[in-house]
Amino acid sequence: MKENKTKRALQRGEFVLGTVNRYFRSPEIAQALATADYDFIWIDMEHSCFDLETVADTARAALAAGITPIVRIPELQSHFISRALDSGALGVIVPEVDSRKQAEDTVRFSKYAPLGRRRTVGRLAHADYAGVDAAEFNRRSNEEVLTSVLVESEAGVENIEEIVSVEGLDLVIIGAGDLSLSLGVPGETDHEKVRECIRKVIVACKRHRVFIGLGGTSGFDVPRRWMGEGVRFYCHSVDIALLMDGAAADARRLRGAVS
Repeated sequence: MKENKTKRALQRGEFVLGTVNRYFRSPEIAQALATADYDFIWIDMEHSCFDLETVADTARAALAAGITPIVRIPELQSHFISRALDSGALGVIVPEVDSRKQAEDTVRFSKYAPLGRRRTVGRLAHADYAGVDAAEFNRRSNEEVLTSVLVESEAGVENIEEIVSVEGLDLVIIGAGDLSLSLGVPGETDHEKVRECIRKVIVACKRHRVFIGLGGTSGFDVPRRWMGEGVRFYCHSVDIALLMDGAAADARRLRGAVS
């Protein structure tokens, strides 16, 4: 079973950095991000046209490159979670989790017994397709898979104590963008209403020893601001924005050089 380096780093209290893979259907992006010193790649099935073959190709490339493949599934259904994990992902992110029941189902679908009811299958990418002892593989998988939920609504924040009390839940990611929509301040991820909700989630996660993540924000001061309060998992930007920002900066510099 492959080691989940991102989960190990979180357990040591370290900061981990990733970005969203939403547009580029090429496994080379996993190697590129690993070389660029990112810890994880957030493979997005909710807001992209990616099918499971794309997910599997990128996840396997990520495993080979030493960067953690984590898949945001489209919605909470057992087959989305199981197929993403069976394809090579070392973590799943379930969107729009507003209740304890949804958090319980997330754990149930992503963990093997006794924590959950994930169905077992052999010859997976996590073991380089080798035959392994099923009991040992299932135990290691429960240790390595990063089971995550996105809290991105006012309802999710209101129910956060119940959500984070679910055994087997590893990480809560605050979706600041959608949270701002829910609170009636769309796009204002630094609004006091949003900050107040983020703090409420952080307090609950700390109390139950659940890792805290942040997504849906931008700016280089964001991780510094929230790290002091316990955020260690940060998803920065998205693949197309990284390309466009870098390309635009180079274009300005080159045009300036010849003007």
